[in-house]
Amino acid sequence: MWVQEEHQGPTFVKEPPDTLDFSNMTGATLECTATGRPEPKVTWTRVDETLVTDVSRLRQVLINGTLVFKPFKAEDYRQDVHTAIYKCVASNPTGSVVSRDTQECYKALNT
Repeated sequence: MWVQEEHQGPTFVKEPPDTLDFSNMTGATLECTATGRPEPKVTWTRVDETLVTDVSRLRQVLINGTLVFKPFKAEDYRQDVHTAIYKCVASNPTGSVVSRDTQECYKALNT
């Protein structure tokens, strides 16, 4: 007997915070996880809905939905990476959910 699997839209298990405080010496991570059926894909966008991608030596999007800001030299600071507003988006064929905005609060430390 064939049983159709019930689909369920995504819901957040862990949503990113409102703000993320970090320095160039420490770096930081933003975690975002969601559940649903089928399992949702987690992506990140900027406030203008531009898809967030890896930036060599500065930012990495992991397959598990974590957004990593790597430690960097102060002279490698980029406003479009380090003081942006980010949103987590979890999607599956049933629908999608969008997190609250996360504002980065960058503090420069000499390296």
